[in-house]
Order: sequence, then structure tokens, then C-alpha cells
Amino acid sequence: MIVAGPGTGKTLTLTHRIAWLVMHRLVSPDRILAITFTNKAAQEMTQRLGFLKSGTKYFPKVTTFHSFCFEVLSEYLFNTKKETISILDDDDRKLMIKEAIKRAEKAGIKIEQKEDRIISGITTARQLLKYPEQVEDDETRAVYTLYSDMMEKQGSVDFEDIIFKTVKIFEEESQILDMYREKFLHVFIDEYQDVNYGQYMLVKLLCTPDSSHEEAEEKKVSICAIGDPDQSIYGFRGSDTVFFKSFETDFPGARVINLVKNYRSADTILDVSYQIIRDCGETVSKERIFSGIEGKKTIRIIELPTERAEAKKIAQTIENMIGGTGYHAKDTGWINEDDITQEAEKSFSDFAVLYRTGAQAKIISETLMKYGIPFQTVSRESIFSKKGVNEFISFFKLATGFGAFTDLERLSKFLKPGPGKAALNAFKEWILKNDFTLNEAMDKAVRFPIKGIKRDSQKKVFGFLNNFIKHKNEIDNKPVKQVLFHLAENSAFSDIFDENSEAGEIYTDLLMFSRKFEKSVKEFLSALALQSDTDAYDENVEKVSLMTMHASKGLEFPVVFIAGCEEGYIPYMREGAETNINEERRLFYVGITRAKEEVLLTSAKKRRIFGKLIDREPSRFIKDIEEDLKSMEEHKARKKKKETSQVQLKLF
Repeated sequence: MIVAGPGTGKTLTLTHRIAWLVMHRLVSPDRILAITFTNKAAQEMTQRLGFLKSGTKYFPKVTTFHSFCFEVLSEYLFNTKKETISILDDDDRKLMIKEAIKRAEKAGIKIEQKEDRIISGITTARQLLKYPEQVEDDETRAVYTLYSDMMEKQGSVDFEDIIFKTVKIFEEESQILDMYREKFLHVFIDEYQDVNYGQYMLVKLLCTPDSSHEEAEEKKVSICAIGDPDQSIYGFRGSDTVFFKSFETDFPGARVINLVKNYRSADTILDVSYQIIRDCGETVSKERIFSGIEGKKTIRIIELPTERAEAKKIAQTIENMIGGTGYHAKDTGWINEDDITQEAEKSFSDFAVLYRTGAQAKIISETLMKYGIPFQTVSRESIFSKKGVNEFISFFKLATGFGAFTDLERLSKFLKPGPGKAALNAFKEWILKNDFTLNEAMDKAVRFPIKGIKRDSQKKVFGFLNNFIKHKNEIDNKPVKQVLFHLAENSAFSDIFDENSEAGEIYTDLLMFSRKFEKSVKEFLSALALQSDTDAYDENVEKVSLMTMHASKGLEFPVVFIAGCEEGYIPYMREGAETNINEERRLFYVGITRAKEEVLLTSAKKRRIFGKLIDREPSRFIKDIEEDLKSMEEHKARKKKKETSQVQLKLF
């Protein structure tokens, strides 16, 4: 176990140990499995291990938990000759659970709980590897049962399902588990503090030999886990530091190594972050991290009147730090030349603006846009919420045989003429009643009458389904990129991508992204579905990055703003929900330690939330920072420059 604080070189340490095993212990690279939490982290590790590719056809398996489990599931289904599976993302999962709630109510089951609570209950049950019948709450159990049944019939899985089903296969099919144990002799787990119960059980199964085997000791798999309990921030995904703390018990004889030298942040930033985390109870690291990097002696804490003033101050400060380039800032009086910092050699990509909730991004992005400051919003939602993007992916899934009910519903509202709600519901009832998969149903519906559906409705359904079926033969066996291009150019989406520049750019990105998947539609769609917010970050663009503190995990920037440092946001408090103060502390700690040179904490005295203007108080966490490390600033309205009367000069 390697306990590694922020900026201490976790990825470098893992990759060096892998390289050492290959070069000095002569371990074949294909016997090594490295599991991370994000595609970005997996790609970074793969790049650093690139030198191992020379002279050998083997390479370590570097992947994420979900990608690894999806491979196991897909191979298992292929070998058992069962239908292939597709992954539902969060949006599709919510739509499917809504459908399950409707079906439960239609069956006479009274559902009084809010939809979000039901979704949370099902998610938690799957994270804890519980089947529907093991759930105590009657309403959640009823919806969970129907939801599981619908998913099974449609050949779909959600994020929790992927881990759940893989663990169950390993528990019930010992020969399959043994195959993976023998295949991977060395297992590396990144960010071990973020594992939930399902992921923990997966690791234990992979790395703990069956004691019933006489050669159990020989079958023992070596495990190297790395992480930092002070950065455990995914409680809502079921992560728990108890698994981190039990590592030495789970794997007797394990060595524990502490990395305490930070190579990223100035010492002031580390001093501030320590004061935030030191009251976090038993999760605090045994040793303080240090860097020896000199920097500013204080961090700036700026209180503004409103959220709009806060956003403007952030934009103005960025302009000052890069030298006032946007919209002739100095000429217009938008910034003072005296305010421009002496070291104004920064570029836009050196800045990140972090916040607790995605809703905070709206005003900040509007303000940056107003003043000509380029930015990227680092979130999966910001990509797929663009008009036409999610719908196009649903179109692609249905045309390639990987669609689900949710894709039909999404497109029925988007493509005109659609089948209509009544006709689509009747079609779905017919599918569920006959236990058809969606592909079977689509094939039958265009060849035979659908029993129980009026003739006019059948015509509408037929016309709608034909949109997808007519493309199937034309795209069969083509590379993914060509399939995307064909579907876009031969549908209404061509005009949508031409008219909407943002959606058009994302379509172009999809074409680029698809090139690495050749003809594997399943791999392309699974990679797309399993992308996290962090994976949406593009480090190659000259733009300010806007993201939640959760999405910033694993990233670093010279200058970091944390907006909304107020009670209610930091720590985040939601009416009717319990707040885990320690996890909120750890999240703030993660945000601060993304900075290399400077941290600026901003807040508003009044903020409009759900349409109401509410008084706000500075975050309790700011009070934990010693006074000599804080540079407090209060907003002072700047007087506009008087316009001098202009007199036309004489030429002679």
C-alpha cells in the first residue's frame, strides 16, 4: 500500500513499479493489470509506459474498473451465447427507472417516495451487491425488481450493474475467476480510497487465492494499491475509507509506504490545505506533505456583493494575470493597468475555476464569454446536453442494434413525424408482454402486424422504425467513423450539425474519437458511456477550465479559483439531506491542492438560489485557515472613468 498525498507523483510511482517488474523481475507485461477510475488516468499511465512496447507484442492491461468489468461481462455473454449488452448512462438510467415507477403504479403499487430517493435506493443496493429481494424498503424493492427485469430483457446494464454482475460471475463461476487470477499475476489499483463495496469485493476476489486449493500460496496474486484517504470524495458513489484502512488486514504481510514530498504546489498552498484537513478525524495522513517550493505567502480571499460581481471579479483577475488582452481591456477601463501583475506571463489554460455545483457555472461562463475570455466547461453533461448530440447517439445505437427503450423515447420526441406517445407506449407494452428484445421487436414490427395496436398507430410505428432499419444493411461491417458519417449525412442531423456550431464541433470530436475503435461499435459505445466529467477535460486548448471540484480530481493548474466559498455550498447542504462534513472538507482540500502557484477563494454576500435572493455567510472552512496565511479582500466598486470631451485637432 502506497499512501500518497496530492502532487506526490502517484502515477509516476505506479508506472515505475510496473516498469521495474518488467525490466528487472522479467515479468511478462501481459501478466500485469492496472486499474484506475478515469479514462484520462488510464491514458496517462499508458502513455508513460509506452517505452515497454518496443521489442515486444505484449503490454500491461491498463483500464478502468468499469471498462475491465464490461470486458469480462461481454466475454462471458459471448461464451454463453447470450445476447450482447449495451450500457445506459445516467440520463438513460433515470428514464428507465421512471418507466419502472410508472409500471409499478400501474400494477397497483403505491409509490409515495420522490423519484430521486427511489433512484438513490436502487443505486445504493447495487453498490452493496444486493438483489431486489434483499432490499428492505417495499417501494424501492418493487421498482428495483421491475427495473432489473426491463434491463435484462433489453440487454442493458447501468454503471453499478457492470460491477455487480462481474462480482457475481466471479463468485459463482470459479473457473472464470481462476482464469483471470492466472492471467494477471500483478494487480495495481489507483485511487484506492475511492473504492466502494462492489469494487472492493472485485479486488479481493482477483487478488485473494482460494484457500481450498493446495497450491493456494502459489496462486497468490501480488497487489499494489495507491491512494490518499484525505482525498476520499465519492461517498455518493458508495466509496468508504474503511476499505483503505483494512488493506493490511485484507492482505497480510503488506508493506505500507508513505509519499510525503509534493512536486506541485507552493508550501503556502500545502500549509493552507493542511489546516483544512487536520480536523477531519482519523482519515488525516500520518505525515504532513511538503514541497520546499517558495511562492506567495498568503492566499487571496475575496468577498463580493453578489454572484455576478463574483464572476466579474474572476474574469477581471484573469485579465490582470495575463496582461489584459481581452477586448482591449486596458483601453476600455475594464481593468487598470496598475492592477496587471508583474509576472503577467500566464495563458488562459493556466487557470481553473472550481465550484461545488454545476449550476454555478452558468453565470461564470456567461461573464467570461461577455468579456471575450475563452473557456471550456469540463463536464460530460456540457457535451451531451447540446441540441442534437444525445439524440444522434441514440440514432446511432438504434441503427447499429445497441438501442434501448430510452433511445426510442428520446428520438420520438425529436424526429418528426414521430409515432406519438400512445403508439409508442402500445409498442413497448407489446414488447414487454412477449419478452422480446428491442432488436427482435423492431424486426417483427416492420414485417408483421402488431397485435393489439390500431392500424394507424402501426403505420406510425412502422415509419418511425424504418428510419433505423433502412440504414442497417448500408452500414454493416463498416468502420465506426464511416457509420457515424453515413448516419449524419443521410438524416436530419446533417442540417442540425450545420446550423448549430457547438453540436457540429462535438460531432467532429466524435468522428475523431471513433477512429481508435475500427469496426467495434460496442467498444466505441461503451467508451462513450463510461466517460467521466474529468475525461471531458482537454489539456491541449488555450482556454480557462470551469469544473466542479469533483471533476478536478487528478488535474493541476498554476492558478485555481474556488467560487462560492459559502455555507450551503462549501460545505454543501441540501434540504432534507444529511451532510457529511468530513467528506466536504476533503473535497475542499482536493480543490485547493489542484493549485501549483496561487489559490483564490471567492464568495458572495447575497446569491440568487431557486429565484430567491439569499444572504450568505463565508464557509466555516475558511475560518480554519490561520490569519497570517490569508489575504482578505472586500469588493470596492470602481468608479468609471469620466469621458473626456473630444476636440477635433486642426491639421495646420
